Amino acid sequence: MQIIIPILIIFIFGGIYAALVTKKDSNEKDAYLLKYPEAIKVIIDRVILDNGIDEIIVHRVNGEKPVLIKDGNLDAFLCKAGENFIEASHNKTKDRLYTLNLDAKLGSNYILTFDKNEERLKINRLR
Repeated sequence: MQIIIPILIIFIFGGIYAALVTKKDSNEKDAYLLKYPEAIKVIIDRVILDNGIDEIIVHRVNGEKPVLIKDGNLDAFLCKAGENFIEASHNKTKDRLYTLNLDAKLGSNYILTFDKNEERLKINRLR
């Protein structure tokens, strides 16, 4: 019984924390969509490798903290239509910050991937 109470407390606080983070993320997304109603979605590619996850981290979009969203099981971020400057890194090249330019077209979605052969980040148009 002594161990059950601390475990229940951890689950309760974990649930409250998850709800608050989800609400904050939703508010950031809503505020961004009010400012840029025709925002473009850029999916962040993730590949699971034998030695862990091949991870891309988006640091800034147009000089601001990125608005991260979930698209089903995929992670993505929002950017405005037109010219965007994206700063991102990859766990394989942690010490390197990539700056990418994206001229986002209305009605299109994009994917941010890491090209293992060239060892650089790329953005490709999905449609």
